[in-house]
Amino acid sequence: MSIVAEWQPAPLRAGLAEEIERQEREDDARGPEPEQRTVLAVVLERDGARCWCTGGCGTEPKGSSCAAELSYGVELIAAPIPLPLTEHEAAAVRVEDLHPWCVPCWNRARRRNTAAAAEARRRELAEAQMELFAPADAAGSGGGL
Repeated sequence: MSIVAEWQPAPLRAGLAEEIERQEREDDARGPEPEQRTVLAVVLERDGARCWCTGGCGTEPKGSSCAAELSYGVELIAAPIPLPLTEHEAAAVRVEDLHPWCVPCWNRARRRNTAAAAEARRRELAEAQMELFAPADAAGSGGGL
């Protein structure tokens, strides 16, 4: 006798149709699933579909902000104003602090922030190295070998 011949399917329960109806009633009572929206959709709904750059990218806007709008075919992204200097700061930004940026403004602002962060780091390292080569003070620090 083989194992296949011994297997018998379980009989269907008589209440299967009732169980399906009960589950459908529960689903109907819960109502429709909430609409899933992206962060960008939330930001555009709140702030409008135009770039919020006010010169952080290095270009002087003609008005109070960049004139780029989603309706002109310009791609918009959600980012904070001003852009954070570090990745840790960027990761900590809340949705409430995000605003629409057009991609050209965001790229220019990001490059400016990267250059500013690099310059700050260069200054920090230069100051730290100056301490290494500073002459010992006359009062004597006892810094001999």
